[in-house]
Amino acid sequence: MKNLALYSTLLLITLSSFAQLEVTLYGDVNDSTLIKRKQSMEEKGWTVQIRPEDSRGDDSGDQEFINRWTNKKLPAFELTDMNGKNLSNDDLKGKMVHINFWSVTCKPCIEEFPELNELKNKYGDEVIFLAIAPESDKKVNKVLKKHALEYRSFANAELFFEELGIDGYPKNLFIKEDGTIEKIIDGTHYKIEQVDDKATMVPDNFQYYDKVLDKMTNAGI
Repeated sequence: MKNLALYSTLLLITLSSFAQLEVTLYGDVNDSTLIKRKQSMEEKGWTVQIRPEDSRGDDSGDQEFINRWTNKKLPAFELTDMNGKNLSNDDLKGKMVHINFWSVTCKPCIEEFPELNELKNKYGDEVIFLAIAPESDKKVNKVLKKHALEYRSFANAELFFEELGIDGYPKNLFIKEDGTIEKIIDGTHYKIEQVDDKATMVPDNFQYYDKVLDKMTNAGI
């Protein structure tokens, strides 16, 4: 089995009814296999770039968003979870928090649910885990009934998304105890498992999220 690393970011096109998928393949930029894979994906309408393997995990798609919010605090907010309980900034004071911003229209978001659950199971009560979507309770609940997510979940957050400037998913924010955003990971990492010349894209996010939370919990950031 041959594994190739791939990073994808789902971008929502303004004033358009469809989304464009941009991906980055990691490895030797002169590798003939990667070049062929790039050409094959571009023929299917993807936007593809090849980057060195040692840069994998260091970048994220929406750099403008990342630069705007890294080391900043979230604006004041109050949301209601799927069980009718309210949450505001004050409830998160002195706690480490992982917020997953997702959408019911985002397939990569839903595909990473099992890895988010694995993260929640590993860190338990050490970290507050929140999943926030802009759509209605009805639409969010429909997805969650089919795809289990152990995070505390919120719907109807469209105005909060707009205030933050979120227009692509997923976005994962890791927040320190003092309320500042330590790390933002935008998009979804995949690995391509290739067997008998047939490639299958498999989500590969846990290691990146785990690295951030391990640093935060062990270093007491």
